[in-house]
Amino acid sequence: MSSEFRHGFLRGKSRRSESVPDLARGEFDYALFSSSWDKRCLSVTCATELRAANCSVVIPDLRDVSGLMDKHDPLLLQFASKIGKCKELRGDSRDVDGLWNQLLQHVLDVHRELARPLRIFIDLSTCPRFLSLGLLSQAVLSGIASEVTVFYSEGDYPEEESEEDQHELFTAGGWDAVPVPGLEGEWDPDKKRAYLVSVGFEGSKTLRLVSRKEPDEVSLLFPDPGVKPEYVDRTRKRNAPLIKRFRIPDDRIIRSDAGDAIEAWKRLEEASIERPDEQNVYYVCCGTKPHSLALALRALTLRYPALLYIVPDRHRVVDVDALGVFWRFDLVDMSSLEAYDHLD
Repeated sequence: MSSEFRHGFLRGKSRRSESVPDLARGEFDYALFSSSWDKRCLSVTCATELRAANCSVVIPDLRDVSGLMDKHDPLLLQFASKIGKCKELRGDSRDVDGLWNQLLQHVLDVHRELARPLRIFIDLSTCPRFLSLGLLSQAVLSGIASEVTVFYSEGDYPEEESEEDQHELFTAGGWDAVPVPGLEGEWDPDKKRAYLVSVGFEGSKTLRLVSRKEPDEVSLLFPDPGVKPEYVDRTRKRNAPLIKRFRIPDDRIIRSDAGDAIEAWKRLEEASIERPDEQNVYYVCCGTKPHSLALALRALTLRYPALLYIVPDRHRVVDVDALGVFWRFDLVDMSSLEAYDHLD
């Protein structure tokens, strides 16, 4: 299964496989990985033909009582050190600015050393979107990268066993929304506020966040088909109050495969629901990571939308396994002369 789409200067291609080595492969100048209690952080370690001259590994301070982080950290660091020169990025997962400054400095150092546009590999599976999508946007917009390859491992999520799980599956407490670096968007005080929200299982928190901002219009990017067939109904039920509260009609609910970022990017363009002449447009990442990537790609090419990342009061430890389905998204900056050397 694959998709292709181009908008403006950016071309994207997706590939789906049940084999990590089939997708996580190639020679790169820089790679970004992130440890987690989520077992998908180790999916990429099954790669046998992946090389990156320089790697960063995000090691969050937060520990879990089961000891999963303590187990996963050394395994991921060992893998990264095997494929290239490895640098650890440590800090509080909620201190996104602190982690971002470490990441950006490392990438800039690599770029200065090589003195040419980079080929970058990002494992999106468990990496905070503020870092992964921020790296993508800043690297492309600044000319640091001519090509970015994104790897993603689909997740097998636990059932909601309690009332608390239905409202706080992945996070606890409140949410705050901050713009992703490079995708702050444009703002005009005379324009209305429009939200395009990718939705997932935490519907009640999505509703509270969006309601607090009092947008004039809300649209959804909805995962259909889902990673699993039953996930579609689960997402619909969790977000029914949001749809009712903002009276969101079907023609403002954009449906796309939960795992295919390029297909979702294409669907967003086909819908083209934004009205920048009269709206300040905000994209809000509350759904799947591939859908967040799709919103980032559209924000990158349109430039006027702001892409918002959710910072929770606390992260909840959730036992997530890899589903055994993997994606690769290859993104090429067609305006970069360096990119033409690698076209098929």
